[in-house]
Amino acid sequence: MQKDKGEQMNTIEYKRNKKWYAKARKLLLNKKIIAVGWQEWDSEDEYSSTGLVFKVDDGTQFYISCDDEGNDAGALHWQTEKDYDVLPVGVASVNEMRKQNERN
Repeated sequence: MQKDKGEQMNTIEYKRNKKWYAKARKLLLNKKIIAVGWQEWDSEDEYSSTGLVFKVDDGTQFYISCDDEGNDAGALHWQTEKDYDVLPVGVASVNEMRKQNERN
């Protein structure tokens, strides 16, 4: 939960936040991304989108979700000092692209 400016978090909130920072660092820092692609989020849901998935060198896969519960795919926003953009949902899945490449 985000606090208003000037409002302090209590010890339980601090420990919870500290745990998530540690988890993110362990999962992401000093890892090399070895695969990137879009895949169907929920093949049983006709309204589900494709979402960005990436895999790092220890085999961990990351799925960009629209919420904490993984209800649907989410967009990944990025920014450098000179540019910004978004990797959107709804891009053709890796399997769809593979099939199209074979046709061409």
